[in-house]
Amino acid sequence: AAGAVEVKAPLQGTVMKVLVKPGDSVKKGSPVCVIEALKMENDVHTQKGGTVKQILVGVGDSVLEGADIMIIE
Repeated sequence: AAGAVEVKAPLQGTVMKVLVKPGDSVKKGSPVCVIEALKMENDVHTQKGGTVKQILVGVGDSVLEGADIMIIE
């Protein structure tokens, strides 16, 4: 979609929390998800502001570095 951007996992790990839901407005740099890697929790932040269109992962999912987590328009 035009203007849509994917939020990507910065590292490999397990999704511990999803902090937003579809339809939520987010600002650039907002935390949207928490990934656990090596027993440390890491916040995932947006690279752009907008509205959460779709969440592609759930709590407990394993993600690889660079995997799409959600789409923001």
